[in-house]
Amino acid sequence: VAYHYNRVLEKIATVTQALHGSRDRVLTILNSPAFPVVISNPRTGKLHFINQRAAQLLGFPLVEAVRYDETDFWHKTQDRELFLNQIRNADQTVDFETELNRVNQGVFWALISGVKLTYDQEQCVLFSFNDISNRKMMEHELRRLAEVDPLTGIYNRRSFLELAELELRKANQENRPLAMLMLDVDRFKWINDTFGHPYGDQVLKLISDTCQQTLRDGGLLGRFGGEEFAIVLPNTYMDMAQVIAECLRQAIEVLMVEQDQQTISLTVSIGATEQREEDTVAKMIKRADKALYQAKKAGRNQVQFL
Repeated sequence: VAYHYNRVLEKIATVTQALHGSRDRVLTILNSPAFPVVISNPRTGKLHFINQRAAQLLGFPLVEAVRYDETDFWHKTQDRELFLNQIRNADQTVDFETELNRVNQGVFWALISGVKLTYDQEQCVLFSFNDISNRKMMEHELRRLAEVDPLTGIYNRRSFLELAELELRKANQENRPLAMLMLDVDRFKWINDTFGHPYGDQVLKLISDTCQQTLRDGGLLGRFGGEEFAIVLPNTYMDMAQVIAECLRQAIEVLMVEQDQQTISLTVSIGATEQREEDTVAKMIKRADKALYQAKKAGRNQVQFL
């Protein structure tokens, strides 16, 4: 499709130049409703031509085209420069993705192809575009679904590990501290076995929500697996990590949930560690997990540090 689309643009440009002396025939070709077409001077941004379809996508009546330069349509100036540079280097470009301005209606994602041509005795660029906003929304949603845990809505294990690596790299580059917590729901197997997995899912969602509310924007939270959660605390020394871990423990400890006329209290055990020299995410997780095991062994519902 992209190849066919580019060939059509090349054909339009060739015919436009060949029929330069017959303006009516040129306009008949360019005003085809099948393709939005814009011809402009890349140096000045002056609009030489815009058809009805292009004006419609850009959000204004064709009769108002004289009010605009082609530069008005680009949301990011640097994208326009990159697009024009590609045309200067290869005489054409295809499938260039960018955001365009829709007059008084915000911006939209567009897929643009363009070719170089001579028009009105000036070196110009002819380009056409399609609105791909719906496709970009779908791509964004697919990326989001691939990154988050479907039950809790927080990062899944894979995404958490990727982001944790970035945070660790940033901490090393900026010489800043970093802490990690591993949190596990106490007696979760008993909850599942006694009240069923749907109820267990509700418990996990409640704890996830409580962690998010407690952390706000101060940490990276992910579901590490089963009833276990992992948290990265950027720019955080061990003493502050202890405070945050205890806040999380206390916030969950006061939760009361009812099931089958029974009131059930929830508790968590938390293991914590801070970044050390030559550390990796895997090493930090291993230490935090060991501290978590110590918290479980010491009686649950507590924080241990390593």
